[in-house]
Amino acid sequence: MKAKLQNLVETYGRRAVYLYVGLCLVNFGIVFALLRAGMQDLFPASILAYLPAHSGATLIGAYAIYKAMQIPRIAFALVIIPVVARWIWRAPPAVAERAAEAPPAPAPPVESAG
Repeated sequence: MKAKLQNLVETYGRRAVYLYVGLCLVNFGIVFALLRAGMQDLFPASILAYLPAHSGATLIGAYAIYKAMQIPRIAFALVIIPVVARWIWRAPPAVAERAAEAPPAPAPPVESAG
């Protein structure tokens, strides 16, 4: 999976990193909001049982669940980043740069009438 992520970064450059960080922030925010709203039943009791009973428990719990969701989040990112990148930027930056650097194709020879 690490090689696939590296390939994604090589293909889409910084844009892949930006999209992944955005995905992580949204994921953490949703988990935090659900815990804050009292929806602990949605998450495994094995993680929530170790939370301390103080004001930072929601933040700690959200981080623990966020880390537990890392593999599914990476798998989702491997699928969604190319789709979003194509939708927003129409072509991967690496492909666009290679096309810009490639020499123009030679014109076909013109046959003379005669």
